[in-house]
Amino acid sequence: MNELDRIKSEMFDEKEKVFLDAFNVEWNTLVNNLYYNQIQLMIGNRIRPRLVYWGYTAGCYVQHKNQFFVPLKIAMAIELIHKSSILLDDYIDNDKVRRGQPTFFAEYGDKKTVIFVLNILGNAIQVINNLSANNNIKPENYHHIMQSLANTMREMSLGVLKELELNETTQFDFNTIQDIIDKETSSLLSNSLLFGYYASGNHNALSLEHIELIGRKCGYMFQAMNDLEPLCQAAKNIEYKGQLNTDFASKRKNIAFTYLYPQLDNIDKKRLLQAQENHDDKIILNLVKEYEIAKQILNQMDLVYKNIISLINQMKDHNASEDWCTGFSGLISRLYYLCLERLGE
Repeated sequence: MNELDRIKSEMFDEKEKVFLDAFNVEWNTLVNNLYYNQIQLMIGNRIRPRLVYWGYTAGCYVQHKNQFFVPLKIAMAIELIHKSSILLDDYIDNDKVRRGQPTFFAEYGDKKTVIFVLNILGNAIQVINNLSANNNIKPENYHHIMQSLANTMREMSLGVLKELELNETTQFDFNTIQDIIDKETSSLLSNSLLFGYYASGNHNALSLEHIELIGRKCGYMFQAMNDLEPLCQAAKNIEYKGQLNTDFASKRKNIAFTYLYPQLDNIDKKRLLQAQENHDDKIILNLVKEYEIAKQILNQMDLVYKNIISLINQMKDHNASEDWCTGFSGLISRLYYLCLERLGE
């Protein structure tokens, strides 16, 4: 069973299943009409479209599937932006494999990757523009969505630029790494919820602020746990990417090392930096294990997870239903424990 099928089999919300099935039909049609139809565009867990669904249903009770037209289009735009970041990430990291399948970069090279990413982003903007042109969304909501979309693409690219300029000092600075995570990952997850909520037509400034906070905390939690995967499950990471990629060895961000470095004595700090320079993953993994970094981070993520569930339940103060709070909490819980399972916890 692949990841998407497994996630679908664990859904408890029937309307979410209907939404995701409809999304996959439309997504397949869209991808087939893109200039390239590459495997990386088809695989994945569809978390962001599902967040669009939960954002939409936070403000709108769904009575029939025809109501899904607008949030489905928004979910497609969000997924296009996500896929563009995946293609660029593989190119920057020189990864030939992702999820056990060849990357776009491996098949088409750097020039076509960059140009195709621009093409994908253009398609994402066009999807939202078509909603406005056909009067499917109110002008004020279109303005908010397009403004957020532009901000998201700017923030994501800025996060990558900051990551590429990490040095021996900033790579261990917690605030710097947290800011990169917020820009690269959390912003898109947060806007997946927000755009769905905009589409519901039932929102205000306070509720938008609250749901954005939920999305950003989810983004931080899931990225921090994702950073641990190559450090806790090296063999699986090799299977997933074709080679071990700790990020740190290639001088990219990994929040685990903002925990590790301050605890090291001068000798171990020197060992860590030499291991990074020599791409010696064995020493890196040993230091992470010796100082129990995974345990420290997971203890912190448990607190973040509990805070997210509390924030979701507080959505009742913003007119979300009890069923919505229960359903969305269930999704976040299943994803959280799936992350723990991947880490061998």
